[in-house]
Amino acid sequence: MKPYDWGGLTPEHVADAINFNSKDPGWHYKTDSKVTMASKQAEGVAYLWNLLSRNKVALLADEVGMGKTFQALGVAAFLWKMKPDAKVLVMAPSRDICAHWQREYQAFVRSHDRSDDNSIKNASDSGPIQSIQTCTRLEDLAHSLEVGAGHLYLTTIHSLSGLVPQSEKEGDISKKA
Repeated sequence: MKPYDWGGLTPEHVADAINFNSKDPGWHYKTDSKVTMASKQAEGVAYLWNLLSRNKVALLADEVGMGKTFQALGVAAFLWKMKPDAKVLVMAPSRDICAHWQREYQAFVRSHDRSDDNSIKNASDSGPIQSIQTCTRLEDLAHSLEVGAGHLYLTTIHSLSGLVPQSEKEGDISKKA
């Protein structure tokens, strides 16, 4: 696999590409401004990107309503700019949350992405360039990945339930070890 130069991101660079305040088209990150949700999201995307570039793994966790979905989509958008055919997997707790991600992805691209290079947003209708595949079964996910059916794959944690043999699901697994 070809190595990619991830480069370093600052919140200012993030804000050049993503507007985290859809009510203010002129919003941009400023280090000396008051702390807002939009500024925290720009900082979060930069931090996650830089963490991924160094360690190849990152974890994003916070309270409900703190903008994790848009931060994750921001990282995905930067990845797609670097590698347009990249695959991103989101494992959600339920089908409802998968549907939420799908809606948020549409909103993110239409209202927050500042790209004008047809890398994330389609210039003709402002819709996303990268396609979404929702797969609720592991077999469907594997097939979709095999045929390259999408760029953003949404699945539930329950799709992995078939990986554990029935005999290990019953009773206390720690006693079987």
